[in-house]
Amino acid sequence: MCKHTRLFIVGVQKCGTGTLYNVLRQHSNINDSKIKEPQFFGLPYDVVRDNIEWYEDLFGGGRVNKARRIHVLFLK
Repeated sequence: MCKHTRLFIVGVQKCGTGTLYNVLRQHSNINDSKIKEPQFFGLPYDVVRDNIEWYEDLFGGGRVNKARRIHVLFLK
């Protein structure tokens, strides 16, 4: 199964991203992160590069055998 995030929910606040996230996370083949909005990709590149294990751990690391992962991003 895929180990990387395959679906990003991108939107602005109050546009329905939370509702979409809650509906999708109920699907048996979707693994949501421990933190709904980790803001990981808004960090500088070197921080992202050096902490990718932390991000993977939000989804259970390599232990989770689900087809898709979802991540919510907000635009400001």
